[in-house]
Amino acid sequence: MSEIADRIRSLIRSEQGLTQKSLALAVGMKPDALSRALSGERGLSIDELFAIAGHFRVSVHELATGQSDPHEVAVAARHGFDNDTKAYTNPAWDSSKPVLEDIALAYRQAADSARTSAPKDIGELPASALRTSLVTTNGPDFVRRFADAIERSFDIDVVRVGGLTNSYSMRVGERVVVVTSDTSNWFYQNWSLAHELGHIASGTMRPLDDDHRPVGRHEAGANKFAADLLLPREVVTSVDWRSADRDVLGRFLWSTGVSTKSLANRLASLAVPVSADVERALTETTQRVVSQSTIFSGVSSAELVAARSQDSAARRFPPHLIAAHRELVERGVLHAKTLAWMLGNDEIEIERESSATAFGVSDDELQAFLGLMGR
Repeated sequence: MSEIADRIRSLIRSEQGLTQKSLALAVGMKPDALSRALSGERGLSIDELFAIAGHFRVSVHELATGQSDPHEVAVAARHGFDNDTKAYTNPAWDSSKPVLEDIALAYRQAADSARTSAPKDIGELPASALRTSLVTTNGPDFVRRFADAIERSFDIDVVRVGGLTNSYSMRVGERVVVVTSDTSNWFYQNWSLAHELGHIASGTMRPLDDDHRPVGRHEAGANKFAADLLLPREVVTSVDWRSADRDVLGRFLWSTGVSTKSLANRLASLAVPVSADVERALTETTQRVVSQSTIFSGVSSAELVAARSQDSAARRFPPHLIAAHRELVERGVLHAKTLAWMLGNDEIEIERESSATAFGVSDDELQAFLGLMGR
C-alpha cells in the first residue's frame, strides 16, 4: 500500500494547485480518510482506487503497480466544432465506442501472433519532424497513400471502417492505432489522420471507459498540428496566390490532399492574399475544383478523383493483423467471425477457405486439378 500511496502523492504534486484535501473532495472521500490512507493507517477500497485513478486519467492497474496495463485501451477523438456554442462536440461517441471495442478485441485475440512491437515514439515531436520522416520514407507525395505512409514511417497502424463519423487514435497494449471512417472524402480523411497524429504526439489519449468529453485545448492543438503537417508555411507560400487561377488551386489541393475549406482557413491564418479567381473557387467543393483542374496532361482529372475517392472508402485493417487472424482461424484457434468482419467478408466464405486449406491439398495437386478443369 505504501507504493500506491507514494504514486498518489506524486500524482498530486504533478497537478498544479491540487492538494490532498481537494483531491479527496473531488473523488468523494473525506479528507481525513485520504490522509490516513496515504500515511498507511487505512487501506483504499476498490471504489476509491477507481475514483482516484479516474481523476488522474490513469488505469487502476497503473496506479496499483506503477506499470502500464498491457490490456488497457486508451483513446483520443477528433471532435467537431459547434459554431453556435463555440465548443467542440462528439455526439457520436456512444455509437462509436462499440466499433472501437470491436477493433480492440481484434488486437487482443491476436495478441500472441500479431505484431507486438511498440511503434516509434513520436511524443512531443513537432509536425515538421513527422513531415520530414514521411517525405524521407515515402517521397514528397506521401499524402496520396497517407495511411500506408504512416504505417511505414512510424509503425502506427491505420484502420478504416464503417460505423464512425469521427476519427480516433487508440492504444491497445503496445500497438498504437489510428481509426478513420470509410468516407470517400479523401481530404477529410487525410486531415483526420494528421489530427490523430497530433493527439498521439501530445499524449492526450484517455481510457476507453472515460466519458470523452472534448477538451478544447487538445482539439485546437491537434488541428494546428494537422495544419503544420499537411500545409506547412513554406509549402503554402511557395505558390503565388495573388496571380493563381482555379487550375493552380486544383493541382495544389490534389498534391497536398486537403480540402478547399482547410486551405482557405490556412491561407487566412497566414495572411496570404489570393486572387479573386482562387477566392471564389475556395467556396466550392473540393471534388469539383480538383475534377475540373488539369492534374496530369492527357489524363482525366475526374477519373483520378473518382479512383482516389474509391481508395479512401475501402475498408482497411493492417496486413499483420489480418495475417495473424487468418493463421489462427486456419489452426482452429479462433472463430472466423472477427476475420470476416475485418475483411468485410462473409463468415461462411472464410470458414470454407480455411477448411480447404486445412484439407492439405498440395500445390502440385491443385495445379493438376486446375489443368483437368481447363480441358
